[in-house]
Amino acid sequence: MDENARTIQEKILKGIPRCKIQYQRSGGFHKYRIEGEALTHWLYVSEEFVDDSEPVILINLVNVYKIVDTLNNSEESKWLFLSHDGIREVDENFTK
Repeated sequence: MDENARTIQEKILKGIPRCKIQYQRSGGFHKYRIEGEALTHWLYVSEEFVDDSEPVILINLVNVYKIVDTLNNSEESKWLFLSHDGIREVDENFTK
C-alpha cells in the first residue's frame, strides 16, 4: 500500500476506531472493505485520483465529503466511489 492509500485508511480508522479494513488495489481502484461493529461498507477510490493527489488533499476531501460521518450514520451498508469528479454512491456490482 502506498503512502496516499495509507493516508485514506488511517483517516477512516481514526473516525471508525473499532473497524477492520481490508485493502486491495486492482482494476484501477483502491478498494477498502470497512468492517464496522454492525455493518460492512466499501469505499472505492480511483487509482488515478489517489496517484494525482497529495496526502493532505486526500484527508481534506475525506472530510469535505463527510465519508466517515456517512458510514458512521448509515443504517445499511454503503458502497462509495471517490474520484476527480467527487463522490457518489454505487452498488456492489460497481467494480465487476
